[in-house]
Amino acid sequence: MKINRDLGIRLIEEAVKRGADHAEAYIRKGNRLSIEVKGQKVEAIESSIDSGFSLRIIRDGRLGFSFSTDPNGVNEVVERAIEASRWTEKDEFLSLPEGTDPIQLNIYDPSIVNITENDAVEKALQVERAALEEDIRIKKIRKASATFSDKEVYIFNSLGLSKEYRATACTAQIMVVAEEAGEGQIGWDFYGSRFLRSVPFDEVGRNAARRALNLLGARKINPEKVKVILDSSVSAEFLGLFSTLISSENVQKGKSLLASRLWQRVISPLIDIIDDATLEDYLGSR
Repeated sequence: MKINRDLGIRLIEEAVKRGADHAEAYIRKGNRLSIEVKGQKVEAIESSIDSGFSLRIIRDGRLGFSFSTDPNGVNEVVERAIEASRWTEKDEFLSLPEGTDPIQLNIYDPSIVNITENDAVEKALQVERAALEEDIRIKKIRKASATFSDKEVYIFNSLGLSKEYRATACTAQIMVVAEEAGEGQIGWDFYGSRFLRSVPFDEVGRNAARRALNLLGARKINPEKVKVILDSSVSAEFLGLFSTLISSENVQKGKSLLASRLWQRVISPLIDIIDDATLEDYLGSR
């Protein structure tokens, strides 16, 4: 049996037959090519194919979950999900989404799927080369890499949801060391997109070099309250920390420091945070 939509339909049917009130199957298969270079030579090439599926059920208001990478293990996955539901607490808010009209979202790039190994290697070399050419003070490259991946996803449930999509991703990243007068500083940069044409491999290398160079001669300052301009990567880290506080699950379980602040302002009104998984070209969109 293959990892495909027929597998998802069978999972749903078996789960309902064995007592699940509702069931949902998630199936994924994908390919990934990763290139790592150093000193304008290939350090590592990794190519992988992965696939798997999971099942979540709702039975008597309790959640059950199981997964596998073996397409012949449908019965075992259903049994484990049913068994898991016997030991979870009841939750009156448990539900599954119903079928909706499809959203047309462009997140698939054939040029990533069809890229040759030689072209992929050249993209990774391009990142490192741009960093080294930025300034003679860039003395070392700790890691320069590029990845190219694609995946197919299927989601089905007993309420009529039946969706599938294909998506691609391409990333470039590098870590460099700038040295001057016995001092060394590290710089890093990363960029990812759903489309090969959107990834600026040269710019990733240059940005990492500039960040390392800007840190040369840095010194400590005394603590004081001042206005600062944050680099985008630093802003993203702050948002990552903050996102756990506004997770609905953490709020409902009282694990968030903001659990008691519902409907209250907690950040500056000058800041807008938009959570939209339908923005094209972004790695988080789907």
